[in-house]
Parts: sequence; C-alpha cells; structure tokens
Amino acid sequence: MQDYGQKRSGRVCRALSFLACSLFAWSLTGSGPAVAESRPADVKLTTIAIEEAVRPLGRFRLTANKGLEFAWPGSGAEFAFDGSQLQAVIKDKGKTWLDIETNGTSRPLALKAGTHRYTLIEGSEGRHVVRMTRRTEPRSGRTTLLALRADGKVSATPAPDRGILVIGDSISAGYGVEDQGPDCRFSFATENHNATYAALAARAFGAELHSIAVSGRGLLPRSGRASAPTMADSFGLVFPGGEAWPSDTFRPAAVIVHLGTNDFYGRNPRAAFVTAYTRLLTDLAARYPDARLYAAFGPMLSGADRENAEAAIAIASRKHAQESGRPVPLLLFGPARSGHIYGCNWHPGRDSHIGMAKKLVAQLSIDLGWAAEPLPAASPQAAP
Repeated sequence: MQDYGQKRSGRVCRALSFLACSLFAWSLTGSGPAVAESRPADVKLTTIAIEEAVRPLGRFRLTANKGLEFAWPGSGAEFAFDGSQLQAVIKDKGKTWLDIETNGTSRPLALKAGTHRYTLIEGSEGRHVVRMTRRTEPRSGRTTLLALRADGKVSATPAPDRGILVIGDSISAGYGVEDQGPDCRFSFATENHNATYAALAARAFGAELHSIAVSGRGLLPRSGRASAPTMADSFGLVFPGGEAWPSDTFRPAAVIVHLGTNDFYGRNPRAAFVTAYTRLLTDLAARYPDARLYAAFGPMLSGADRENAEAAIAIASRKHAQESGRPVPLLLFGPARSGHIYGCNWHPGRDSHIGMAKKLVAQLSIDLGWAAEPLPAASPQAAP
C-alpha cells in the first residue's frame, strides 16, 4: 500500500508567547476538573517549526501563518519529542476538547477561547511520543496548532501503512459517550471520538483513521431544512465549510459508511435515500478504487424506523454491487446488553462502542487479512 504519510507536507509556524494553560480531567464518575498552570519560563525553550516536526492526523489545512487547522473528530497531530519541557500554542473558540496522549497514556484538555500556550510535558526527561487529537466534532469550532516550544528535538512519527475512512453522524463522532445515559444532557465535555467503535478498531489495527462525522446529519435534509448541508455535501471537504480535500493524499483500505439514523428517525424516505446512498457509494468507489466499501447501521433506531433504514441501505448496497461488481457488506450494530450501554440521548455508551468495534474488527480481519491487538475490556458490569 502507498505510504500516504509521505504525500503530506509538514506544518505550522513560528511561535508567539502567550499566557496561561489549563488541563482539565473528565471522568464518568463526575469528578470535577483538575487544573494545571504553566510555570514561568525557567528553562529556555526553542520554537519548533512545524513544517517537518509533526505528522498530521486526519484532514487538515495550512493557514496563512502556517498553522495546522483541523476540525473533524480524531484529527490532530503526532510527533516524537526528546527532552523534558514541551508546550503547544493553540488557537480555538473555547469549546473544543483534545486528548493529549503521551507514551500511551492520555488525558483530556479543554481548550480556552483565543490563543494560549499549553504545557504538554514538564520535568519528565526522555523520549516521548505525543499524540494530540480532537475529542469533539466540527460543531465545537476549528482548532489551530500554531507552534511547539521545547527544550529538545521534535520529529514527525512515521505514518502507518493501513488506513480506514468512516463517514458518519453523531454515533461516529462519539456524542455523549462520556456520560451515563440515556437521559443525560449533552455537552462537548461528554463527547469523545477516541472512545468510538471506529477509533477503537483503528487503534487495534494500528491504522490511520479519518472520521468524517457531524451530529444530526444524514444523506438527506431534514423536513423544513431543505438548504441544510448533508454528509453528501461534507464528506469530500477538508472540514465543513472548507475547501475540497484531495483524495489522493489518503488511500484507505476500508471505507465505512455509517449513515441513516437521522434520515429514518420518524420517517421513511426510502426512494430518495436509496438514490443518495447509491450515488455516495459510486462516488467513494471512484475516489478509492482499491478500498473495500462497507455499509454500517445502528444501534440507535428501533421498530419500523430501524427496519425501514436497514431495508433501504440493503437495496442501495445491492444496487451498487450489481452495477460495479463490488459487494458492499452490511454491518448491523446493536447496543451492549449490560454495562455502560447508553451515553446521552440514547447514543451508544462505552460498552456499546466496544461491542461495535469487535464486530468491525472481526469483519476487517477476515476481508483484509489484518491482525489486530486486543480491544479494551468492557466494564465489569457488562455481559460477556
């Protein structure tokens, strides 16, 4: 497979000095946020030009000042750092949460409005692999990594040779997964893309993941919102409202279309949906001729809504297979039987996402011949 990491130019900029940083911890137990402030600059830090220093994760855009701008869930940057002091200069609207993972251990970071300097590593000498990814979807606004400041060497990590693309909605974005549902109230603090089935499966395979997901969207506009954007409008963009993403920069081996929940909730637009879904599959097959396509659905709808959605997806998948000669396997997801079943507003909880990831991993392992690392264990309350 092509090493698509080599197709990317490097990123981001010259540093400015800004005050303050905040690191916030969030957990299902409801414990309050823990705050860590940056110390004064006792150690001389060098501004690192991002151009050759980081590997972008997911889709991105270089800004006029060579910042790395990203918005899709799970997008961000990864790099290796040899030293003991590391800061990042980040611009945001103040609604985004990131995961900062260092040598496999992650912590959440709530970004503040404006441009601020955040301490990522302090006092821990040695080699560190740092992974910075968005927990939240584009609705929280775009994030720009402007600079790194460090007392040691920063270098881009190598890109994996496996890739997965997911096109979805709130389920794939990780809506409400960090809270106990189904009746909890959503906030961006409860959203975590890194706990989703797609992120778990990609990590198990060691694959790069592009998640193109926005809550509330499907393939068709909702009633009374004829001009509202759909995922058919957005899936080919660098981020919603941005320019087109060049598809030759990322060549996934698997493309999972996980749409239909918003289209069939309380209605049955079968004919229009089949047309739109078939068109999407045709477009994806043309963009990614070497990728296997999958049609995923669930686990939120039930009754007639679910039956109607599954029937329409099956019709579109069969139609594409007949026209192209390429089958589109159907992956039907259900909720966990116990444990953390639901997040906010009946969205899948952590154990439901783990169960969905198991199904996806099993299918891709057979079709692609990929070996996988073990998935996270379900909660002790979850049924086997």
